[in-house]
Amino acid sequence: MGLDAYVPCNCYKDGKTKPPPFPEDYIFFEEETGMPELAQPYSEDDEKWNTFMDWRLTACEHEDMEIASERIANWGGLRYFQQALDRVGWEHFPTLRDEIPDYNGGFTPPQASAKALEELKFFQEQRKLGSYPFLIDTERGTELREYTEAYEGIFIMDGRHGMFIGFDKDGLFFIKQPEGKSVLRAGKLVFQAKRVEQQIRGSIKKQVVYTDLDTGKQFVCQTEIEFDGRCPRYMHVEQRSIDPSEFDYIIIPLTKVFKASVEIGNPVYWC
Repeated sequence: MGLDAYVPCNCYKDGKTKPPPFPEDYIFFEEETGMPELAQPYSEDDEKWNTFMDWRLTACEHEDMEIASERIANWGGLRYFQQALDRVGWEHFPTLRDEIPDYNGGFTPPQASAKALEELKFFQEQRKLGSYPFLIDTERGTELREYTEAYEGIFIMDGRHGMFIGFDKDGLFFIKQPEGKSVLRAGKLVFQAKRVEQQIRGSIKKQVVYTDLDTGKQFVCQTEIEFDGRCPRYMHVEQRSIDPSEFDYIIIPLTKVFKASVEIGNPVYWC
């Protein structure tokens, strides 16, 4: 789950598409999507709908009539970016604050897209963005996860076993959630450590043993920490400085759709 965006072309409005498979009165232009759509009741006919969508996919030189189409970020990545904007100061990013949605839907007009590009450039010019806690794979020295304030550091919510796992500046923590409760940090803190060993024992009845490498204290549960199909043996939490390049994953696609919006004069549609 996450946020995507596209900018439609003007080919249909300018009469530059292949002839549609249905009479013009079957089709209307939807302002909320910036696209020609199949009108009711024809849109309820699966065969007509599929024929129409096949036409739209190749009706002009732009695939699906989109001059730009980008995956912006998953929701965690978006929240991390918003966290960095907040650190610099929202007064510098009023357009990014107001225009990037918290849900799938809505649009940003080209005038706002131009302002958003200026704000992204200002963000990239910042020399330092402070430091955040990171969860590190100790053996590889790689970052497994960055601290996200919006989720209070929690990155695993195992409802089956009632276990929330996260980290902050004080270390990796485990919270046992009361039955039926899903509020962040609502449960009981049962284990926390800055340097941890993870051992998975058993296959039929799995147990995961976490050991605080500073005190020797152990905690046993049924929830493992896994990243990209791998369960790191040793992990620790440390503060690391960050700079704007950390956010290229979201700045690059945002720049592409905002630029396309300005150049063609159509909104960015969020989906």
